[in-house]
Amino acid sequence: MKTVFFLGSNFILQRRLRFFLTVFAAMASTCIVLWIVSGYEAVLKSHDVFAERALGRYTLSVDAISRSVDRHVMPQTLTDLRADPEVIAAEAMWAKRITIQTDEVVRMAPPPGSASDPEDMPEVARVHQGVMIAGDAPLPPFPILKGEWINSGGSTAVNGRYNAVVSAQIADRYKLEIGSTLKIGRPGKTKVLEIIGVIDNPPMPVTGRLSGTIILPTPSVGGIYVSSDDAEKITKDKFTITFIGLCLSKSADVHKFRFRWTPILNSYAQPAQFQRDHDLEEQLDEAASAKNMKLQSYAATIITMFFGFLMVFNTLNMGVSEQIREFAMLRAVALTRGNVAMIIFIQAILVSGLGFVGGLGCAIIITKAASSFSILSLRHNVEIGMLSVILAAISTFGGALLAAVFPAWRSTRVRPLDAMTPPQAEVSDYTVLIKRLFVVSIAFICLAALFIFMSPAQAGRIVFLRLISCVFCLGIGFILLAPPAASFVYVLAGGVIARIFRINPELLSKQLSSQLWRTVASILAMGVGLSLFISIQVWGYTLLENFVPGRWAPDALVTFGPDGLADTDALQVPKIPGIDPNHCLPILVEQPRLAKDYTNSARQASAIRQDNVVIVGLDPDKAIGSDHPTFNFSFVRGSRQDALAMLKQGNACIVPEHFLRVSGMDIGDTFTLIPPENPEHKAAYKIAASVKMKGWHWQTKSTGLRVRVHRAAALIFADYQSVAQNFSIDRPQHVWFNYTSGQVDPASVDDKLQSFYADITGQSVAKGKPRNKAQFVLENSDQKELPYIQTVTLKQIRHQIRTMAKRWLWAAGMLPAIAMLIGCIGLFNVIISSVQTRRWELGILRAVGFSRWTLVRMIIAEGVLIGVTAVLLSLGFGILAGWFGTTAAQHFSFFGGMKSELVLPWLQLGIGIIAALIFSALTAAIPAFQVGRTPPLKLLQQGRNIF
Repeated sequence: MKTVFFLGSNFILQRRLRFFLTVFAAMASTCIVLWIVSGYEAVLKSHDVFAERALGRYTLSVDAISRSVDRHVMPQTLTDLRADPEVIAAEAMWAKRITIQTDEVVRMAPPPGSASDPEDMPEVARVHQGVMIAGDAPLPPFPILKGEWINSGGSTAVNGRYNAVVSAQIADRYKLEIGSTLKIGRPGKTKVLEIIGVIDNPPMPVTGRLSGTIILPTPSVGGIYVSSDDAEKITKDKFTITFIGLCLSKSADVHKFRFRWTPILNSYAQPAQFQRDHDLEEQLDEAASAKNMKLQSYAATIITMFFGFLMVFNTLNMGVSEQIREFAMLRAVALTRGNVAMIIFIQAILVSGLGFVGGLGCAIIITKAASSFSILSLRHNVEIGMLSVILAAISTFGGALLAAVFPAWRSTRVRPLDAMTPPQAEVSDYTVLIKRLFVVSIAFICLAALFIFMSPAQAGRIVFLRLISCVFCLGIGFILLAPPAASFVYVLAGGVIARIFRINPELLSKQLSSQLWRTVASILAMGVGLSLFISIQVWGYTLLENFVPGRWAPDALVTFGPDGLADTDALQVPKIPGIDPNHCLPILVEQPRLAKDYTNSARQASAIRQDNVVIVGLDPDKAIGSDHPTFNFSFVRGSRQDALAMLKQGNACIVPEHFLRVSGMDIGDTFTLIPPENPEHKAAYKIAASVKMKGWHWQTKSTGLRVRVHRAAALIFADYQSVAQNFSIDRPQHVWFNYTSGQVDPASVDDKLQSFYADITGQSVAKGKPRNKAQFVLENSDQKELPYIQTVTLKQIRHQIRTMAKRWLWAAGMLPAIAMLIGCIGLFNVIISSVQTRRWELGILRAVGFSRWTLVRMIIAEGVLIGVTAVLLSLGFGILAGWFGTTAAQHFSFFGGMKSELVLPWLQLGIGIIAALIFSALTAAIPAFQVGRTPPLKLLQQGRNIF
């Protein structure tokens, strides 16, 4: 065994540069896996913490749908939830905003009724406010850091002091310890709390927003926790259920539980809903995305394993070709076939071992440096974990050992007699084989398409298996297509490239045909990274276009908050300079729930499978009645004239086409909505038409039209009067309009709208919706929200979504870019080996009159031809993979469900293609110039390669 190890290490070290490049490629692959997986682990841990601790120990939270001041959850809701066998605990909580008094506030705060803006006052002069949560839960929502939890067995008042537990944030802010006191309430009505415990707070999410608000509370918004009896004595009010914290059994399916209980919660006199506030919903979405990152890390492992396979395979296979005589002599002397095969595997282990150790060291250094930057965005720093090490080892050693199988088999086929005959160049005719490979590869690609485009199925294991089968067949198809593609590209572009580089086409053909399999390996090494890059860009931009608002929407939507406009005032908005009076519509907006689960959201929730819709009430004549309507809809089912007539009759609506496809309804069908503030009154609407409404998701999100919950199944349009009557809305809060021309400055129109609203309200009006103005407000805690206007233009929405998407798509393209660079190492290795094996031939060419620059151009042309083939193959694979991916997303992705038209972002694709061609040319240039500088006599010398 010792002799075999000595021979294996010496054989591979004979080609030191090739050995170094292969080890470097293995290091890069290892480092990629370690970095990606460890980064995913850090994000996953952080997101898990955000999601799990946003509700504390509770699985779900239930609160009132209504946003009225006296909203509450009915006691019957609590009773019914406790009767459910899947509910372990249902605990009622009362959230109350309270004033926190400090000596500095009492001394420096402005007098009550002062109009001072709290944001302009020094911090010590502001009256601090917090949220007090009262309840009788036996356990705290978050872990206790100090002290103990409150006793729920009645009042704790002793000497005018009430026991309380505070959050770590409140404790740090007011320098509170166990036994400290805290004054709350207004001057003259102050109560004293004695701190008996401090609980942990959930971390700040990556969105930068707190998880929950006083409007839609969760346990995480509480700063002070008291018992329900004490809360009644402190506030002089009766305990009211603001929300209910639910703990479900481990066997419960949270998704099914939510959608099973949704219609029940809607049926109460005071309807309730599961907590789906924007911030909390975003956190849960982020957590789901983070869990998907595990799958991405496995995918990265497979990709890098493939790279490792190609790199080691090229090195070992070329070594076997060059060392046939040595292996034959060893066979003749003493070694068995098993010993020869073991030499190949030892070389593979040696390369992968050094690559793994080097990659691990580099990854540790990189992660240590990155930790200092990630601490602000991730609760858990990026660290090399056991999972990342295991996956890196699998990718590095697994790829190397798989790559060694075929070269080892080849080495065992060497006969002792081969020592007497010199190695021959590959001169086989592969025409028949290439034709057969072409047929088989096309069959695999068609099979992949069949898996995707066969009759649709519900999301689940079947669709996932179909997707995996599609990816497998598509990958095999294009791997088998590489040899035919190489032949096709030479026939198509070989003559052009030869003329560009001023070399004989037959000479170029001879060099490529004599090393077909090395050329194919180089094409695959280069093509994997470029294929991934192209597929990511095609997939991303194709899906993106579904969320970019189309031309159906007017230029801008302005919100007048918080009270909206009287009808007479709304009629004055079209008169404001810069606004087109013919295309200016006051609208009424509500987000009611569907009486039935028309979209099947309980089984498969998605961006369009939800239990509610956003309904907009508007004037039908101005909206769609004229030759140049405000809403330029493209009708799919029904016509503009029929839809206009039905809308004017009342209780009819226009819906997006996907709503009909998902729900199975058609023109003329009726569906029922439940008004949030009056659930006993059901509102039935007849479908008048369906239209293309591309980008309505982002339109409603950015403009604040989702007024109740974060998701909606559709944006639908109805007549103004029926919406006002069915949903008890008496004042429009939004106005949708076009500018008079493209030359109008939106900022100047904003100024006029601000002045207009200030004249109506008699108060100063802010631009932009206030976002919780920190924790500090004026001393009057019942103060209403200050008036504001918020204008969101169509141009802003498009710019925002495209900018964010481009940023993420380019970030997602970094791994393929790195993969392409590693592929260049493989190409470099192959060209060096090609030059090595052809040194005698190159010397003969120099001897018969070819100049050194002819040889340089010939080798660079080989690299460019390989690059062109890799580009062609990658374009085919990337476009198909992106297209198949967006098609499959309709069945399993949360953001799928809408038919996508294939989008080819040629600018981004062009950058990747040009980069690949430049890399291939530069990779070939180094050995080309090395050969050009070598004298003919040295090229003719037999012996060890100087590379």
